[in-house]
Amino acid sequence: MRANMHFVRGFRKPVLLFAVLVLALCVPAGAAAAGQLVYDEADLLTAEQEAALTAKAAELGAKRETDFIIITLNGTGGKDIVDYVADFYDEKAPGYNGPHGNAAILAIDLEQRDVFLAGFKLAEIRLDDARLDKIRTKITPDLSAGRFYDAF
Repeated sequence: MRANMHFVRGFRKPVLLFAVLVLALCVPAGAAAAGQLVYDEADLLTAEQEAALTAKAAELGAKRETDFIIITLNGTGGKDIVDYVADFYDEKAPGYNGPHGNAAILAIDLEQRDVFLAGFKLAEIRLDDARLDKIRTKITPDLSAGRFYDAF
C-alpha cells in the first residue's frame, strides 16, 4: 500500500501540470494576452518606459472601454503595415470587451519609416479621419526626432 501512496504522491505534480496546460489551452486567445498593450519589437523603450506606457494605456482603455496598443517594429516581414496591423488584430485577438473587441492600434515600422493608426469595433467609429490626422500631426515631430516615448 505504501508503494502506491508514493506513486500517487509522485504522480501529483505531472497531473497538476497537465491540468494547468489544459486550462491554458481552453482560455481564448485574447484573454491569454490580456494586459499586454505594448509590443516593443524594435527595442525603442526601456523597461520602465514600457511599464509606464502599459499603465497609461490601461488607464485610458478603462475610461474608453478600448484596448490601446502600441507596436514598434524593425520591419514587417515584407507586409504592408496596414496588412501587418490587420493580421496582428486577427491573430492576437485584442479587445477591451473580449477577443476581437474594441481596440486602437498604433504601429511604427522603423525600417520603412511608416506609422499606421487603426481602430477596431467601437474605436473604428471614434477614430475618424480628422482625429487620426490630429494624432499623426501631434506625434510626428517626436517620432522624427527619435523621442519615441514622448511620441506615445
